Amino acid sequence: MLLKWGKYGWVAPVIGGVEEGESFESAAEREVLEETGYKAKAIRKLGGLIESHFFADHKNIWRHRFAQPVLLELESEAPSKVLEEESNQHEVIWLSIKEAAKQMTHYDNLLGLRRLLGLVDSIDESVLRNFDK
Repeated sequence: MLLKWGKYGWVAPVIGGVEEGESFESAAEREVLEETGYKAKAIRKLGGLIESHFFADHKNIWRHRFAQPVLLELESEAPSKVLEEESNQHEVIWLSIKEAAKQMTHYDNLLGLRRLLGLVDSIDESVLRNFDK
């Protein structure tokens, strides 16, 4: 399951922040529910943190982000209703692993999938920088 962002054409996993006192796994479950309506259960973290520095075109600012990929398992095939704000920004798409690897638009987001498949050591490539701007 990935999100296709209408305005920008991005294809990415669900991404979001961790609230105070929340684990990465709980944050991933909450963000998936909020953004897609699907209830999912965290299985495990995929390696360690990924640090990235990049220019966020949609906000016109430089960003510094730490991400923790988490493998989730779908608990229900019937999504609940999401806020209109969420549904107006993106749609849920279902892709095979091969198609997901081809279509994901940001390399730092692809690292979680690469870790799942054993294509990269969790220590390798843990700091990413975008020097295009």
